[in-house]
Amino acid sequence: MKMIIDASTHKICSDPQIWVFDDLLSESFLCHVDYLFDSRELHHSASCTDGQVRKASSVALDVDHNSRELLDAIKDVCQLCEVEPCRKILISDVIGDTQSPHLDHVSMDDLSRNYENLNFLDLSKQSLSANDARKIVPTYSIVVYFNAVGGIRFPASKMRSDTISGKRGRIIMFENYVDELRPASRLTSVHYGYYLDKVPKRVLTMGILANRTPPMSGGKAGCCERVPGLIYCPGVLDEPLRHDNPSYWPGGVHYDGPASQSLPE
Repeated sequence: MKMIIDASTHKICSDPQIWVFDDLLSESFLCHVDYLFDSRELHHSASCTDGQVRKASSVALDVDHNSRELLDAIKDVCQLCEVEPCRKILISDVIGDTQSPHLDHVSMDDLSRNYENLNFLDLSKQSLSANDARKIVPTYSIVVYFNAVGGIRFPASKMRSDTISGKRGRIIMFENYVDELRPASRLTSVHYGYYLDKVPKRVLTMGILANRTPPMSGGKAGCCERVPGLIYCPGVLDEPLRHDNPSYWPGGVHYDGPASQSLPE
């Protein structure tokens, strides 16, 4: 019988709500990803924006019996009713400069190329980019690490330490909304990933779209209603870190919010 996970034991921050899971992915799945990087021809790309340079080598894969475990793990901890399955994911080895602080956004136009059923989304419940109303903040952001390189920092969070290090098999999930305040997104979810110059960080970024925040598992079967939504991977071969796609941020603005708000040093 499958064990029901109590996500509350994995929560490390309440503002924003952040969970860290280190035991959801099997070693066989992690080794399968390693095998893909060793055996497949990788797609190489580079980005240079605002003086930041990052290079990536990526593997795109269809969600099949070998990779379904990852999606199932996310649904084990998040009470989501998928309106349409995620069919493709992109995993990348990334080296280079640290990201600028940002809120994740995804393009509805990008999503429409891979998903047929986006009509369930109520855009009045989504935070729209001030630069492009077709780009929205996801309900959850997800970062999956495949090695112990780099990490992610939340400079405006209420954590005792604002940095979470990468670890093989680690899944980091965090909320981008307080439902009562939608469509506004929460400034404390501003974050950025950091990398090394020589050793690549093997990472996957994903998100969940929904009109209200699906509750996390409480450790009991049927304890929470599942909320309609979809899991997506924003990356494409030429821009594997598309949540922080430079084309989303003209003028160097990396998050939306009142001009009077600033991030702590």
